[in-house]
Amino acid sequence: MDVDRAVQEGDTVTIDVAGTHDDEPQSGLTADDYSYTVGAGAITPEVDEQLAGASAGDVLEFPATHPDPDENRELQFRVTVKAVQEKVLPELTDEWAAEASEFETVDALRESLAERMLRVRRAQAQMAFREKVGEALAALVTDEVPEAMVANEMQERLQDLSMRVQAQGMRLDQYLSMTGADPESFSAELKEAAASGVKVDLALRAVADSEGITCTDDDLDEELQGVADRVGEDVEVVRERFERVGQLSAVRSDIKKRKALEWLLDRAEVLDTDGVAIDRSELEPPADPTDTDDGDDEAPGSDAEEAQSDA
Repeated sequence: MDVDRAVQEGDTVTIDVAGTHDDEPQSGLTADDYSYTVGAGAITPEVDEQLAGASAGDVLEFPATHPDPDENRELQFRVTVKAVQEKVLPELTDEWAAEASEFETVDALRESLAERMLRVRRAQAQMAFREKVGEALAALVTDEVPEAMVANEMQERLQDLSMRVQAQGMRLDQYLSMTGADPESFSAELKEAAASGVKVDLALRAVADSEGITCTDDDLDEELQGVADRVGEDVEVVRERFERVGQLSAVRSDIKKRKALEWLLDRAEVLDTDGVAIDRSELEPPADPTDTDDGDDEAPGSDAEEAQSDA
């Protein structure tokens, strides 16, 4: 709600903001009627510092560093404070819970939120576990990986990122500009990640070979059926497409590597920061009662489905 007092951290202010350099407006730093939470640090630290203690009607002019650390130039800001609002939390009652959620009581809402938070935290722990296993695998490959494999992995990762960015209605260069990544550092990070990915790929192949892990015909049938279900086509049509473009062997290879990774995950020991073993069952997310999908969030066949789209 609107308040007639000086701005405090956490307040929401309506401002006109103009960031300039040599009297030239700076892209992304100029807006009218902008709703901003003081203390968020979303513009520059100086903006938050100047807003704290200001009041509606104040006009603030001050220098500030550029929010992009790679931009070594000072900016000049002019901020007009138009309104100040503080957040007022509703009283936590059963009536409010029933109005604001699908639950009738505060206790039921709290229990649901706790379960959701636990599910998210455990899912994050599972992702971190897989990442750490991947890092450990990559560290075991001490030989230099072929540049051709790294280049191919870079191209695949770049294509995947481009598709994700385009799905958000942006071009890749716009995305890089928004994230403040310059082309050279982005390329270097992409190459490093690709090299690590290639090492993991080679290590998983070696694990599969040493442990006799294979892709059976049943594994392949299940994979293709999963792809067919997701794209809404007959499994024999999907199989024929893979055969036509010579992708079945690649699908088999992906399945074998995925099984090798699962073999490793089943045998890896998880330790806390003190080196004490953690019960792996504590990392498993609780069942989601609203989830009607019998498959995993990261369904087997995702690689095959991508190949199917290419086919």
